[in-house]
Amino acid sequence: MRRFSKCRSSVRRRKKRTADYAMQEMHDHGVSPWPEARQSAGETEESEEAMTPYQRHREKWKGCERCSLYRGRRSVVLCRGKLPCDVLFVGEAPGVSEDVLGRPFVGPAGKLLDEIVERALDGQYDYAITNLVACIPKAVPPVVVNKRTDDFDVDITRKGKWGNPFRIGPDGSRSEVLGKYAGWLPEQDALLKSLPELSGKLLGCVCVPLACHGNVLLRAWYKHVGADKLSEPPEESIKACAPRLRELIAIAKPRVLVRVGRLATKHCKFPVGVSCIDVIHPAAILRMDVSQQGLAVQRCVAAIEAALDDL
Repeated sequence: MRRFSKCRSSVRRRKKRTADYAMQEMHDHGVSPWPEARQSAGETEESEEAMTPYQRHREKWKGCERCSLYRGRRSVVLCRGKLPCDVLFVGEAPGVSEDVLGRPFVGPAGKLLDEIVERALDGQYDYAITNLVACIPKAVPPVVVNKRTDDFDVDITRKGKWGNPFRIGPDGSRSEVLGKYAGWLPEQDALLKSLPELSGKLLGCVCVPLACHGNVLLRAWYKHVGADKLSEPPEESIKACAPRLRELIAIAKPRVLVRVGRLATKHCKFPVGVSCIDVIHPAAILRMDVSQQGLAVQRCVAAIEAALDDL
C-alpha cells in the first residue's frame, strides 16, 4: 500500500513539474495559458479606438454586401503591401487564388506583377496593391422569388424587358404559355447577351411558387453564362466598390498611382496632385506569345521608372 502511495505521489510531482514547465514556456513567449484571458485580451484589442486607419478600413468593409458579387465570394480581398505608400497599384478584380487566400495578386499574374514591381522600384519605394472590386466576379445563378412577399433585385414581370410576352388565357394554359416562352427566348439575341446581368440577382415575379417563366430564364442563364465562371466585374459592382477604393487611396497617400489593366484605366479616378500611369495587366502579358512577353514586361518597368523619376 505504501509502495502504491509513493508511486502515485511521484506521478503527481512529475505532472506538476511538467505543468510548471509549460506555464513558464507560455509566459516566456507572452501567451496567456487561460483561454478566457486570451479571448478577452483579443476583444479588448479589437475594440480599442487606437486602431490604425487601415484596420478601421478592414473592419468597415470585411462584410460588404453593396453588390451581388458578395454571394459568390469566399473572401473580401482588400489590399497587400505597406500603407501609407509611395506607389499604389490598382488592378481589376480578385481571381480564384486571391479569393482563397484573401490577398490581391497572389496567382500567376500576381507573381509577374511582383517581378515588375521589384525591377521598377528596386527596393527604394514602399508600395501597396489593391483592385477596383474586392470580391471575385464569379457567376452566381439568379434566384426567382415572389415580388409580393420577398425582396428582389430585378422585376421580371411584363413591366420590363425580362417579362413574358405571352399571357395565360389568351395564349393558352400555364404550361402552354411557358412552352411558347421557352421557344421564343432563344431567338432573342439582345436578351441572351444580357443574361450575365442577372448573375447573383433575385428575380421578382408574381407566379412563385407556381411554374414561372423565371425558371426558363434560369435554364437559359445556366446554358449561356454558367455557374462559377469568372467574368469581368460588372459596372454596377465597380461603382458600388468605388467608395472603398477612394477610402483606401486616401489611406495610402500614394505619390504615384499605377492603374493595372483596361478596366482600372477606365474606372479608377486618381486624386489631384497624384501622378498616374497605366500599364497592361500581367494576365494579358501571360496570354501573349512567349516571344512578346519580355518586351511587354520591360515597357511596364520603364513606365513606372519614368513616373518615379518625375517625382
